[in-house]
Amino acid sequence: MWRIILVLLALSVGPAAAASGPRAQIGEFAWLAGRWSGTGLGGETEEWIMPAVDGQMVGMFRASRAGKLSFTEQFVFAEADGTVELRVRHFNADFTSWEDKAEMVRFPLVSSGTNRAQFSAVTYERDGDRLRAIVRETDKKGVPVELTLDWVLVK
Repeated sequence: MWRIILVLLALSVGPAAAASGPRAQIGEFAWLAGRWSGTGLGGETEEWIMPAVDGQMVGMFRASRAGKLSFTEQFVFAEADGTVELRVRHFNADFTSWEDKAEMVRFPLVSSGTNRAQFSAVTYERDGDRLRAIVRETDKKGVPVELTLDWVLVK
């Protein structure tokens, strides 16, 4: 079920044009950096986000269940046209891509504040050593679906 939701999310957002969100710079998102670990999607999940270099924060997401890799994401928070957008590519356990070779899923920034960033379909919120990602989607029947992932900072 979780995989269907994520595939629908990727397809519904699709490749987007250049970012057109509120003014922002990558330095405002430094609070996201770290190695985050938790549960979700029926198993274990991890999110690794590196500090910014050249206007980009590169990251990786991993989902596993019962010791078996389910899928991964490679992503980047990147400055674009005076704002920041989240760009994502998804991969199966064998590293085959969900998206076509030149495509990626783009989430424009909607709003941001202290320890909070809302992109078009994903919101990140940090509280101390805890990070939450809320993914919003509609299923095939048009019913809103919200997926919440909670992580703890690994030190």
